[in-house]
Amino acid sequence: MEYILDDLFEKEKIEEGIIIFEGDNVIALEEHENGYKCQVKDGKIYNTHIQLNEDETIKEMVCECILGLNGKNCKHMAASIMEIEYQLSQSNIEFDEEEPIEVVSTDFEDHDEELLSIEFETDIDSSKMGKDKVDVIFENYLEEDGSLRSKNVMPFVTDITIFYDQIDALIYRNDLEIAYNIIKHIVYRINHLNVEVLGDQLETLNQEVFVSLMDIIDSDFENDVTSKIFKWIVSVIDEELVGPIKNSLLNIWVNEFIDEEYIREKIKIAETLIKRYESGTAVEKENLVPAWERVKEEHEAMLAEIENDK
Repeated sequence: MEYILDDLFEKEKIEEGIIIFEGDNVIALEEHENGYKCQVKDGKIYNTHIQLNEDETIKEMVCECILGLNGKNCKHMAASIMEIEYQLSQSNIEFDEEEPIEVVSTDFEDHDEELLSIEFETDIDSSKMGKDKVDVIFENYLEEDGSLRSKNVMPFVTDITIFYDQIDALIYRNDLEIAYNIIKHIVYRINHLNVEVLGDQLETLNQEVFVSLMDIIDSDFENDVTSKIFKWIVSVIDEELVGPIKNSLLNIWVNEFIDEEYIREKIKIAETLIKRYESGTAVEKENLVPAWERVKEEHEAMLAEIENDK
């Protein structure tokens, strides 16, 4: 089994798939009668299914991410194919042999055959309605002084995480701007909490922000909302967001591969971010080092690419 990825995926999806694969984030792989199942860790766990014809050509690729559910070939599929080919090369297994390739984990759900039929549901039809629902969750758990008690942390985080299913539904429905506005509202409301009480759960909330915004970017074929997301990320550098929240947003900027025609615009954004970072306080720099280092690396790489094209 050997496939030319260029024939199956856009360049950016191959690059993103390489990052997932090289980061050992294809965490489970299992051979089946008609292909392979994988579990891919990318913020959260996505099940993929690479279905093959008898001659080993690809019959269908399925993933439960937003892009996959919209019938597009995604980075999780690309990473899955890379992992399958790697495992086959290591074990010298031919596809038509009965011996299965090594299984990292067999903890698969039975619903993968119907991934394409998954339906997301939400009654949210406006940004205001979505923000109001978010506010209700917050008010359910906050004290009169607006603080969050430690005893309420887990149920609060659980309800917010469950609410992201409705944001997924908006993205699937292509109501991208409504989803984006609601996510921004969640970020600002979290930022005004006494976040130290959240502890490690702050990272859980940040991960939901990261995954959902990346899903919007993946689904935003016209780049209309993506442009707003990048401008927002630049603007939050001037705002008193909690360090981990800024880091999460900056990682979105670094992780997203924009088409080459946008590279000069991305360079300008990088230069703005770097300038603001370098003029920041020592505390700000200490809280933001991981993301900023990646911004600088990305900036240098883009400059080098421009130079090579001359």
